[in-house]
Amino acid sequence: MKKQIRRLLSAAAGSLAALSLLTFPAAAARQFENCIPNVGVYDIQGVLSEQSLSQAAEKVQETSRDIDMYVAVCIVGPETAFYSDSDVESYADDRYDELFNPQDGTDTDGVLLLINNSTNYDYLSTSGTGQLYYYNGSSDDRTWQILENITPYLKDADYSGAIYRFCEDLKYYYEKGMPDDSYSYDNENDTYYYYQGGQLQSGEKLPWWFGVRWAMMLPVSAIIGVITALIAVLCVKSSYKLKKSLSPMNYVSQQDTHFYVQEDVFLRKHISKTHISSDSGRSGGGGGGGHSHMSSGGHSHGGGGHHR
Repeated sequence: MKKQIRRLLSAAAGSLAALSLLTFPAAAARQFENCIPNVGVYDIQGVLSEQSLSQAAEKVQETSRDIDMYVAVCIVGPETAFYSDSDVESYADDRYDELFNPQDGTDTDGVLLLINNSTNYDYLSTSGTGQLYYYNGSSDDRTWQILENITPYLKDADYSGAIYRFCEDLKYYYEKGMPDDSYSYDNENDTYYYYQGGQLQSGEKLPWWFGVRWAMMLPVSAIIGVITALIAVLCVKSSYKLKKSLSPMNYVSQQDTHFYVQEDVFLRKHISKTHISSDSGRSGGGGGGGHSHMSSGGHSHGGGGHHR
């Protein structure tokens, strides 16, 4: 019996050790080589010196290689007029499309930071898997945090410092990986975006298996199996033990027995029914889901803005 228990425990330990080696990598890719030269800093306002611009562009190009995504920074000022925050958003998305989305129906992986000295509303546009690495979901709004981190530099007009911090944050979140169960929802087109098979997928609904943590379920199932087996072994073992029979007198009450009769008059029975929906779909922006939208070029973008 003890040998059987030891074998069960050894098997469970082996299963847990093997499961601990499982990894689920998620890699992005710069799909179009002809777009790689577009990675850099675009100082439209002209606030950086030639040397600072060169160094900042080199930092952005290095970051782009490290995270294997397209990266760009645009700095605009009074020469670029915006009449609303939505104009800023559209400008950033369209600028990304011009630089890195050359093919209809294909959304490349990357980010574009718009430093907006025109209205002081800075914006980060994300595309492809960049929507998930630099998530804007309510449970882990990385887009907002990146913009929050560079705001002190921008208020001091330290644009080089802002770009350097931006690049460091991009690498930090890339190495951290996508948030668990992250997805993006475009309410304009009623479309969900999620990561599967090494690329961003889209559909009208999330797959039934989405959000199930298989790596967590396997060891838990193994542990439950071992516990169940141990309980079964103990039950079988205990069934062979002799039990002393009780005397019939243990079942005889020594007290007087009384009988009572009760009647309910005017008793009514009322049953109410409530419909419980079986729809398990998630609404956009709820439950940690991110949000996305379509640019004027027909490409999906995530991201968000931040007022200084």
